[in-house]
Amino acid sequence: MPTQIIKILEAYHPVPDANSIEGAKQAIALAKSAGPNDLVLCLLSGGASAIWSAPVDGVTFEAKQQLTKQLLRSGAPISEMNCVRKHLSQIKGGKLAAAVHPARLLTVSISDVPGDHPDEIGSGPTVADRSTLADARAVLARWNITPSPEIAAALNNPANETLKAGDAKLSSSDYKIVAAPKASIEAAAKIARSRGYRVDILGDSLEGEAREVAAEHAAMALDAKGRGERVAIMSGGKLTVTVRGNGAGGPNQEYALSLAIALDGAPGIF
Repeated sequence: MPTQIIKILEAYHPVPDANSIEGAKQAIALAKSAGPNDLVLCLLSGGASAIWSAPVDGVTFEAKQQLTKQLLRSGAPISEMNCVRKHLSQIKGGKLAAAVHPARLLTVSISDVPGDHPDEIGSGPTVADRSTLADARAVLARWNITPSPEIAAALNNPANETLKAGDAKLSSSDYKIVAAPKASIEAAAKIARSRGYRVDILGDSLEGEAREVAAEHAAMALDAKGRGERVAIMSGGKLTVTVRGNGAGGPNQEYALSLAIALDGAPGIF
């Protein structure tokens, strides 16, 4: 059903589209319209790095879209991807908070990143950033990504540095994480134990190649089955895929297919 008060603008993930640009523009304009006595509420979740795309001056949408594709194919972890993206953005890396200042800002977020670092959730549009332009350049070098000239120029421009701890423009901003992988896993584990399962929690911050992690999990499941144990294996995190062809999909599909191959039709494993 259509909303009555909240405006909805759909955008694409994980590669930004034209609506990603429009959504970011509208968010920045709304933030700048806040007066000193206003309270601005930002509800933030994973995916915001793609859904809010506002390239810095001198960087075209096409260049940023292409760079996002390069990063996704490289196998770089989400923290390093977001390090690059926030240094090419007018909204990430604390810059949305700067647009809101001096109005009060409260960010209520759902974490989908290993470690639950606020400056990595959605590329941290309302908080201080721990990374630097130099870090962003190092990420591209580490993953053998050759950026376009406009991207390279932007990552060498001090004007594109993100906001750091202690910046006065962050002084009226508060941040609360209301949901995170660890809590979700603990809730699921409680239910599984009540149903008679032994729970094996692998952590909430798993990273790595989806196909490799899937093979490890399959081995654990087959081992438990061989011992006749009723086990629930649980984990959270953000896996990656190093793309070597032209296939479709992402890390979750890569994980599922690799898991299926490794299990080879073994019954009783779900």
